[in-house]
Amino acid sequence: KNNLMSKPFVTFEDFMSLPLFFCHTIGLDPYQTVTDRSSVIKLAANLILQIVNLNFCFSMELLFLYECYKNNENFIKACMVMAFIGFVIVGELKMITVWRQRHQLDGLVQEMKSIFPPVDDEHQQEFQVDRYVKRTRWIMKFLISLFLTLIITYNLFAIVQFLIQRYVLQIPGVRMAMPYTEMCLWSTDTMLGFGSMYVMQAVAGYTCVTCQLSSDLLIYGIVMQAIMHFDYLSRTVEGIQVSKESATTNFELLLKLIAYHDKLLGTTDVINEVFGFSLLINFISSSVLVCFLGFQISIGLSPELICKLTIYLAAAIMEIYLLCYFSDALIVASERVASAVYQMNWFDADQRFKKMLITITIRAQKPVFLTATVFLDISMETMTTFLQMSYRFFCLIRTMYL
Repeated sequence: KNNLMSKPFVTFEDFMSLPLFFCHTIGLDPYQTVTDRSSVIKLAANLILQIVNLNFCFSMELLFLYECYKNNENFIKACMVMAFIGFVIVGELKMITVWRQRHQLDGLVQEMKSIFPPVDDEHQQEFQVDRYVKRTRWIMKFLISLFLTLIITYNLFAIVQFLIQRYVLQIPGVRMAMPYTEMCLWSTDTMLGFGSMYVMQAVAGYTCVTCQLSSDLLIYGIVMQAIMHFDYLSRTVEGIQVSKESATTNFELLLKLIAYHDKLLGTTDVINEVFGFSLLINFISSSVLVCFLGFQISIGLSPELICKLTIYLAAAIMEIYLLCYFSDALIVASERVASAVYQMNWFDADQRFKKMLITITIRAQKPVFLTATVFLDISMETMTTFLQMSYRFFCLIRTMYL
């Protein structure tokens, strides 16, 4: 017990610290965490600079794609740039979604904070908060590592390739390439011209990755807390000791649990309202992206390019898988409430207690899950649908190419 008491208590912020960190690096405050004027101004200035730089690089990619189409050449390079363009569009849409929903997200956060377990030994152990926060942060760190590996690989690939070709293989006349597109409005023959464009593209790549990553991390942190609450509700319902002597006390407890269940159901509805469009963007874009990446890998590129594309492909698939995983865990946790009612000792309860059990059972039989607006209910079955859709797109593009 002394060891437990010496450990710091888990707070709501422990679930959300990683998403907030990455949001703030690009100047985005998803809900009201910064209040002093100077910090707000710094975040806003950072966000504006990030958006301007990202859109400039995005326009260069579009211009390059137009040149490829006009001259009917470099189809493979055009496919690579199209994958980058899609990634930028998704990143910007997710950034806009988070920014537009920030007031609603702020309300959701306040609601989640109001039901978060108090910082004392009894409640923290009853909710098993430490287990859930460790699980959440482990998953977050895994995805962060994957996405950082992705952006570091793409940002530094051209530099490493140039150094190997120039100083190891000693290939004469070799020239360093840009990380994403060779199109530029100014000459890149000088060190200043080349270096400035390279840095701008590298920063734009980080901005785009962070837009995608931070939105998903916000979902993970909030959904895991919802799972924690449903699991606590199930354990509490199942643990009610029914007896004639404690009939009144048990009935009052059950009423509180029903109200608690209603609040959780309302909270999950708000979660889907806030993140529904972002989830829809994820699934549509990733289906197209995976097929483009799979096509590029299948046409026999150089080993180093295949390595790059494989990391990109792994990140895209893992992003969708984790969303399906969290939604499926939410389904299981919400359905467990009904199972807890059946498994509790309700035989000796009075009639009004049994009637209230029917109420909570009926509500709990409808599973709670993440929804990509009205178009898609997310579960592990969705992962199968996603892969099938991506494969169809892949076959279509490969048929056109051949």
